[in-house]
Amino acid sequence: MNRYFSVLIALLLLGGRSFATDLVIDKILISKHPIPAPYYVYLHAKAGRSEATFHVAKKSYGHGGMHASAIEIPLNLTLKNVQLNTWATVTLHLDTHADKVTSYEALRKHTARIQILQGTHSTQFIPGLHDIPFIYELFYHTHG
Repeated sequence: MNRYFSVLIALLLLGGRSFATDLVIDKILISKHPIPAPYYVYLHAKAGRSEATFHVAKKSYGHGGMHASAIEIPLNLTLKNVQLNTWATVTLHLDTHADKVTSYEALRKHTARIQILQGTHSTQFIPGLHDIPFIYELFYHTHG
């Protein structure tokens, strides 16, 4: 009887709590370009105290201007020890100049949130509905 009571109390205390895991942002798919390709990419993600950045200096992506094919960029960006059922903030910068993409002067910037849920997910974003259409999708999963 004592063991049953201890387990019941533990379950009640844990109810509604978030559990720690790792969030991996696998890739980004940019399907409608807000600036002419090729361009440079910078992505910063943060959840709680965990932060990670993707930026490959002097590497541009895509070709063909505004009507370029979709660009898929592998990121493999890991936020360690984040809480399930919370949110991560993701900031994407795009620029045709390598030296500006990591700064506030980047041509296109977008900040979004993704919910940290168990399993594999993707979320599509369409920022700037009144500007030049821009569509991208983030693919991510949790483990740990």
